[in-house]
Amino acid sequence: MTLTIDDPQIEIRLQEEADRRGISVAAYAAKILGAALAQTPSSPPDVRFAPADEWIAHLYSWANNHPTRQPLPDNAFDRASFYEN
Repeated sequence: MTLTIDDPQIEIRLQEEADRRGISVAAYAAKILGAALAQTPSSPPDVRFAPADEWIAHLYSWANNHPTRQPLPDNAFDRASFYEN
């Protein structure tokens, strides 16, 4: 396979990095392309939705793991309590 790099700056950097590592440009290019391809998924992830009862169980579990708070006093809902006297 032949790979052509049309950007002179990239070609120079590729040559410099290959020289610094003491390997050929082709070997270095194959190494970095292989690493980049290994990080990219080849197919979209398999997305499966949980049944509704499982979602509900997770929701209740999540909600029950929060600390409980003291309820607000009744006068907190009086319109007069919103304003200073």
